[in-house]
Amino acid sequence: MIRPLLTGSVRGATAGLVGGAGVGLGEAVAVVWSMAGTADRWALPYATVLYGLVGAAVGAVAGAGLALVAAVRGEEADAPRQFTLSLLAPFAPLGLVVLLWTLRRDVYAEQMPPKPVVVAVVAGWAMVSAAVYLLLSSATRKSFLSFLVHPVGALGTWGGLLVIALLGTIGGTPAGASDAPARGSVPPDLQDRPNVVLIMVDTLRADALGAYGHPGNPSPNIDAFARESVVFQQAIAQASWTRASTASLLTSMFPSSHNAYRKADVLAPEVETLPEVLLSKGYYSGALMNSADITRQFGFAQGFQSFAYLEPEPPLWGGGSAGFLSMYPVVRKLHERLATEMHPDSVYWDAFRVTEAATEWLARYGGERFFLFVHYMDPHDPYFRHPHDGFGYSRAENEDPGPSMAAELAKLYDGEVRYLDQHIEPLFRSLKQRGLWDDTVIVLTADHGVEFGEHGGFWHGTTLYDEQIRVPMIVKLPRQEQAGSLRPEVVRSIDVAPTVAALAGVAPDASWQGVSMLADWSQRAPEDRKAFSEEDFEGNRLRSLRGGDFKIILANEGNPRGVKPCELYEVGSDPGETRELCGSTDGAVETARMKLEQELSAAREHAAGRAVRRQETGMDAATCEKLKKLGYVDAGVDCASTGTEAQLR
Repeated sequence: MIRPLLTGSVRGATAGLVGGAGVGLGEAVAVVWSMAGTADRWALPYATVLYGLVGAAVGAVAGAGLALVAAVRGEEADAPRQFTLSLLAPFAPLGLVVLLWTLRRDVYAEQMPPKPVVVAVVAGWAMVSAAVYLLLSSATRKSFLSFLVHPVGALGTWGGLLVIALLGTIGGTPAGASDAPARGSVPPDLQDRPNVVLIMVDTLRADALGAYGHPGNPSPNIDAFARESVVFQQAIAQASWTRASTASLLTSMFPSSHNAYRKADVLAPEVETLPEVLLSKGYYSGALMNSADITRQFGFAQGFQSFAYLEPEPPLWGGGSAGFLSMYPVVRKLHERLATEMHPDSVYWDAFRVTEAATEWLARYGGERFFLFVHYMDPHDPYFRHPHDGFGYSRAENEDPGPSMAAELAKLYDGEVRYLDQHIEPLFRSLKQRGLWDDTVIVLTADHGVEFGEHGGFWHGTTLYDEQIRVPMIVKLPRQEQAGSLRPEVVRSIDVAPTVAALAGVAPDASWQGVSMLADWSQRAPEDRKAFSEEDFEGNRLRSLRGGDFKIILANEGNPRGVKPCELYEVGSDPGETRELCGSTDGAVETARMKLEQELSAAREHAAGRAVRRQETGMDAATCEKLKKLGYVDAGVDCASTGTEAQLR
C-alpha cells in the first residue's frame, strides 16, 4: 500500500508542477503584455516557480488519492490517467480563478462579472480542461509524450518551461533606474528661470499638518516651510488612489481623460506630461518614484531623463511585475500573517532613505536647471511605530479594522507624519546649502488622503469625501515671494502642472485641463473654480464636484463602499460632510447632478477640449436662484431676467 501511494504522490506532484507552471506562465505573459511591454518580465520565471509549487502540492494530493482508490479496488494505477488527472487538479481550478480574477480586475472594475459571464467562462474553461484531459491521457499512452508519465520527464518539462521563462526576460526594460548624462550647466535661455522640486507625499491628508490646523504639532518643519510659501487651503485631488491621482498631477488631465485610473491601466505615451513639457524647454528632469503603481511599466517614466523606482524588498522576492500576478497578494497576505516582524523596507523606502536619494540626486544634477519629482510614502500603510520595532499595521491584513481601531490608527498615522517631517527637513537644508533654495520653486502636495472611520470606513481609494481627496498644496516661490500667503479658493491637482509651467516660462500643453493656481482667481473661467474628481477603484465608481460651499457626489448603485447614489453637502458649514442634502426634491440637486455629468462627459471627450465644458442648461428663475446659493451660477446673474439662459458655473 505504501509504495503505490508514494509512487502516485510523486507522479502527481510532478504532474501538478507542470500544470501549475503552465497556468502561471500564461498569466505572466498576459501581465507583461498588459504593461505595454515595458515590464521587467520577472513575472515570467516567478510565476513558473510559484504556480508550479502550488500545483505540485495539489497534484501530490490528487496523485496519492488516485493511487489509494486504485489500491482499494485491488487494481494497479493507470499511470497516464493518474498523470493527466493530477495535472488537471491544479490546472483547472487555478486557471479558472486566474481568468475570473483578471476579468474582475481589468474588465468589471473590481466587481464579479455578471452571472451569465461567469457561467460562460466556467463552461468554456471546463471544455478546455476536458480537451486537455482527452489529449493528454491519449498522447501519454501512445506518443513520444509518454515520457511525461515518469517524474523525471515531468521535471524536465517544467525545467524547460523555466528556461523559456528566463529567456523571456531578456530584453525587458527594468522598472528601476535610468539616467541620461548631465550637462553640468544651465542653458542660456533658462538662466532667469527657477529650478522646480515637486514633492508628493503619498496619503497625506491636509488636516494632518499643523499648517492646516492639526493641533498636535506633528509637522514643525513643513509648517516652517509653509510660512515661506503660498498655502492653498482648499486643494482637491482628482482621485483618491495613487496611479489615477499622480497621473492627473503630472498630465493636468482628469482621470477619464488620461485613462490611467483603473488597476490595469497604463499611462498612454500620447499624453503630454509636465516633465515632457519642461524637457522641451531645456530642463533636466528626474524622478524618485516610491510606489509600484507609478513606475516605468505603467508609463510614468515619460519625460524623465533620470528615473529611479525606489524598489522595496517585498516578501518572497515578489518585486516588479511579479507583484501583479493574481497569486502574489495571497502569498503576501499569508506571509504578513505569519511574519513576526514587519519593516518599511519590505513595502517602500522610508523618508530617511528617500531624502538621502534626493540629496544624492542634487549632488549629481544640482548644476543643471532641473525639475525633480520626489515621492515620499511614510503616511501610507502599513503604519509603523518609530523608532522601528518590527510592528506594522497594514490594509492587506486588516481590510476592515472596525470603529474601535480608528483612534489607534490615527495615532500611528500621526507618528508617520512626524517621521516624514523630521526627515524631509534635510532635503530643504540641502537645497539651502547648495545655494539653490532662493531660485527653486518647491511644490509640496499629496496624491490623496485617508479615512479613519469618518464615514464608516478606512483606508483610501473608496470614496470622494474630503478626508480622501483634500490634500495639502504648499507652493514656495523663488525668493520666497508671497511668503505666508493663505489662499482660500478651491484649487486642484491638475492645476499644478500649469502653475509650474508658467513659472518656468513654458506654454502649457493644449491638452491640459488645469490652470495656474497663481493666476487671478476672478479671471478664472467658471468651470475652473470647481474641483471635479472621479474614481473607478475596487468596484466603487464615483464622481464629485465641489464649487463654492457645496459638493455633490454621485456613486454607482450597489458599490462595495456603500456610498449613496447621490449625496450633497454644504461643506462651508459642514466640512465633515455629515448632513446629506441630496434628498431635496427641488431642481437644484438635479441641475447640480447634470453639471457633474457634463464635467464627466467633457473629461471623456477630451479631444473636444473646453468647448463641451461650457454648456448652458434650461432652468426656471427659482431653480436659478437656488443654484446661485449653491455656487453653481455666477453671483452677478439676474435669474429673473436670464431665465433659461443662465449658465452653470
